[in-house]
Amino acid sequence: MNNESDHEFDQEDPPGSSMAVWMTIGFWALMLGFGYLGAQHYLKQQRAADPPRILATEAGAGPAVILNGTRRGHYRVRGFINGHPVDFLVDTGATEVSIPAGLAREIGLVRGAPGMAHTANGLATIYDTQIGSLSIGPLQRTNVPAHISPGLGEGEALLGMSFLRHYNLVQRENQLQIQTP
Repeated sequence: MNNESDHEFDQEDPPGSSMAVWMTIGFWALMLGFGYLGAQHYLKQQRAADPPRILATEAGAGPAVILNGTRRGHYRVRGFINGHPVDFLVDTGATEVSIPAGLAREIGLVRGAPGMAHTANGLATIYDTQIGSLSIGPLQRTNVPAHISPGLGEGEALLGMSFLRHYNLVQRENQLQIQTP
């Protein structure tokens, strides 16, 4: 065989073709990255706690907080556990305040006796704890029974009835009023 004929069949890639492939891959990687970051930002805004509005009440009634519902009808509020800011999801179906394990560790809550709880996702292990001080706006309680819930997502704590039972709850349209009786 002739060397010249061998070269006729050996064709090199056109100049710049590998660069075009890498640029295309880079473009789609950037698009996916920005899409992911945009979705995370959107979800974070959807979960953002509603700052409590303090309601002026008639004489003799105690202070109140009004929360606006989300599009899904949930009520979220920023509060404080032992002086640490915490985002809460108001959950009147929860017997006690329930705190994710990571947040409980960060705040310094002590794990007590283990137990089991029926949750929306089935049976879950929980640990008893005591909150020295819990407040949302002007509403504050001390020595609030609570649970540390390792299975609870780290985004927010559940504001359950161990706190809420001390207040009057009134829901109208898309607002929840929590008021001292």
